[in-house]
Amino acid sequence: MMQSPGSFPDPWNDAASLTMPENIQLALRWVEYIAQRNGTYRQAIHRVLSYFITDIEITDVSDEEKQKYDKFLRETLGIYKVLNEVGMDYMIYGNAFVSVMMPFKRYLYCPKCFYEAPLRKIALNPKFAFKWNNFEFHAKCQNCSYQGKWGRQDRRETQESELILKRWNPHEIDIDWDEFTGERRYIWKIPEIYRTQVKQGKNLHVLERAPWHLIETIKNNNNMRFDKDVIYHMAEEPLAG
Repeated sequence: MMQSPGSFPDPWNDAASLTMPENIQLALRWVEYIAQRNGTYRQAIHRVLSYFITDIEITDVSDEEKQKYDKFLRETLGIYKVLNEVGMDYMIYGNAFVSVMMPFKRYLYCPKCFYEAPLRKIALNPKFAFKWNNFEFHAKCQNCSYQGKWGRQDRRETQESELILKRWNPHEIDIDWDEFTGERRYIWKIPEIYRTQVKQGKNLHVLERAPWHLIETIKNNNNMRFDKDVIYHMAEEPLAG
């Protein structure tokens, strides 16, 4: 006996099809959820990853230099921890992002007499009456009694021990891709909690470490676009069609 039209449900209108992620952000959330909820799968990823994270090999240098570099990579940079974090990003998300950053120390100076001191020293001394207002530093000079907006001077740290390997959260990175050239540009979607901390200036630890171009980006209510070669992107390339 023939079945009338509509007797059978649409085979493509199932639960799996209806819950398919519609964009890359949702896809990342899905793969993260699977890795977190399935302990066996996550442990398997760890085992595969640990196979490729091998001992450090330093060649073509003296034994003294080899010990120096080995200590720097292990103790200063914590290279194994970074490799594990980046490797897990790659295995779970198919993408990993990392940058090498050299921190700086922020100084403020009086525009009248050019008295200068570290931001932390001025901010923590009540005599300076320090304020962070409208993305400007304000204080009262203890040398010439000037009170108002102060200048800023950021000096890069020169010690190797201050070097930072920064792992970026894949959820916070957008990629502009040009189909014609294949060139990629990367954008950090600044988390709202970080924006608020910078705007309010109550967290001195954040205020003295945020690069000025990042502060200006937050002031203009934009996200941060990386300069070329500032961020390294390890990605699983799609199969050729």
